[in-house]
Amino acid sequence: MWAFYRILEAVNYIVIGVAAFGFLGQAFFLLLCWLPKKVYPQAAKQHRFAIIIPAHNEAAVIGSTVAFLKHRLVYPTALYDVFVCADSCSDNTAAIARREGAFVIELRHDNPATKKAAYPIKALVDTVLKGHNGKYDAVVRFDADNLCNPEFLSRMNDALDSGVELAKSYENSRNLTQNVWSRVSGTYYIRDSRIPCRVRQALGMDQIMSGAGMMIATKVLAETGSWDAMSAAEDVEFSIRRLLEGRKIKYVEDAVVYEDQPSSFIDTFRRLTRMGNGINRTFWKYAPRLLGRFFITGRLSYLDYLQTMVFIPIAVLSCVWFPLYYIFYVIVNWTQGFVGLNLGLFPGPEWIALARDQIYSLGTIIGLFLISYFVVFAGQTFLAVWADHRKLGLKWTCKGTLSGILTSPAFMIVYAIAITFGVMTKPKWASQKRNIQPVDVPGKAVERK
Repeated sequence: MWAFYRILEAVNYIVIGVAAFGFLGQAFFLLLCWLPKKVYPQAAKQHRFAIIIPAHNEAAVIGSTVAFLKHRLVYPTALYDVFVCADSCSDNTAAIARREGAFVIELRHDNPATKKAAYPIKALVDTVLKGHNGKYDAVVRFDADNLCNPEFLSRMNDALDSGVELAKSYENSRNLTQNVWSRVSGTYYIRDSRIPCRVRQALGMDQIMSGAGMMIATKVLAETGSWDAMSAAEDVEFSIRRLLEGRKIKYVEDAVVYEDQPSSFIDTFRRLTRMGNGINRTFWKYAPRLLGRFFITGRLSYLDYLQTMVFIPIAVLSCVWFPLYYIFYVIVNWTQGFVGLNLGLFPGPEWIALARDQIYSLGTIIGLFLISYFVVFAGQTFLAVWADHRKLGLKWTCKGTLSGILTSPAFMIVYAIAITFGVMTKPKWASQKRNIQPVDVPGKAVERK
């Protein structure tokens, strides 16, 4: 029994080391958050863009999204078009999108294996490449609920004209102050955009593109034979595949996209379970290659990708291993003390002192961890929102942004539990509940500096 206890203790230290590895990147980014943002020079040429939107039963929001993109962007309307793929819809998503001026294609498929965003994205990219061969210089992907700052295409055009072929945008929220769930989810993306993404850009590292506002040069799509990432985490997989090809993925901080954040526990949980399931599969598929490329090339982006995705297995370990191990730890120590007392190995006072020391030691470790955990996550979120609150039009109120900051550590616990549930199950494809919001973007126009 004692040997088994020692083996588990050694394993626990290994698990702690894996968790610490995942958090090293966060500490690194936090220390360098003061680095200035990258501003691309104003473009000499205005390029042509195809905006693509995959949509499944999005009648509630697709009309306002397409109308906003068609009429509210500060970019010549003759130089971009909006394409919508109505994917296995049972509502009038397609009709609404057409009414607002989008080019619409419709997909119908009943195979559960193809019910994921990758398939309508591929259909849209194929349409742009084959049906409009050579017409567009770049594709920008939005989701059906996304808005953006009016200067979005202008800022992406600056980057494209500077030679950027793959780019990630700044992610913000349409409904940041709706309730505690939208606040905490929205501030999570603000933290990621303001700290890690800016530091990566300043150091010449590569970004992981997400579906909201990602920009891809059509040259890249033509060279890769259209969209080639068909997993449930299609945007992450697409980023990894391009990184492994040696391509650069940049960050355009002045191109801001506003996403409708989940506004209830169940919607938040479902979204995270789907994300966890998809990224977990992607991690185990590509982790060996990323690690190998890091040792061969020394390119930090490979290690950064690993550290970013390793949070998925870390979440599972945190939710499964740590509770089980420390329950076992308490039981073993108390049992040994009890047996020793009954066998006369320990006098009563010594056993009591031993038990007390064990409990105090464990309690101190847990207490220090919880304090550090709160300071790290709430502190990062506070720093990010404080740095960008004027640009994003945010106010410091206990009922608004501040409550999202203070609850961000609790959100990470929900995040870990949902991720674990997603890894251990097969989340079903379902429509996302949308919050109907005014079409005015909640932030302020981004000024060029």
